Amino acid sequence: MKKARIIIAAVILVSLSLGTTACTDFVDPSAGTPAAPSVSDQQLQVPESPPPYTPMPLMQGYSLYENSAHRLSVQYPSEWLVNDNFNDETLVAFMDFSDFAKFQYINIVVLDAEGIIPGNLMFTPLDEFTAGIEQELVGHFDGFESISAAEGVFYGSNYFLCFKYKIFIDEDELALYGALTVNNEKFYRIEFSTEYENLADSIETYNNMLSSLFFSLE
Repeated sequence: MKKARIIIAAVILVSLSLGTTACTDFVDPSAGTPAAPSVSDQQLQVPESPPPYTPMPLMQGYSLYENSAHRLSVQYPSEWLVNDNFNDETLVAFMDFSDFAKFQYINIVVLDAEGIIPGNLMFTPLDEFTAGIEQELVGHFDGFESISAAEGVFYGSNYFLCFKYKIFIDEDELALYGALTVNNEKFYRIEFSTEYENLADSIETYNNMLSSLFFSLE
């Protein structure tokens, strides 16, 4: 039953990603060059410069997933199941069935971002981003609480808006992490979930996959 509830949660989380509230109000480049919004240092973190735009060498114990239509690649643990027919909105789902007591998955969900460029994310107030995420969570779970504040960070060559929550389903406590980036006029939302008690053992995998996500220029 525990695994079934987690799988149901995964389906719900994918449906949450279809909403627009978590995407907040982005700057439209066609409207000229507007002034940056007035937000505090706690709301906005703008890095000085991105890392070099090069793919990561293949990590030991990982395999490479590639999608030519989206010009992306990402590394994932070789023993995980890959499902690229999960549903219409999920580009690919990576699932670990090696230990049902520590069931975990990572989804890449794609949404339209026509006219939006990657740099727009750096001017997104983090409090608005957090409010959008929490609005989506309300009513879908027995409860939720923030693990830490939202942040804007680079993983590898990509800038992400990231959130971290604990969600409750019956007696189960699950960790829900998410990271939103933009490329090729698409939003890519990478969602990770596992049993909360398993988080410390699993977070390295999530960080590795985010760091390895690479968008080809050709």
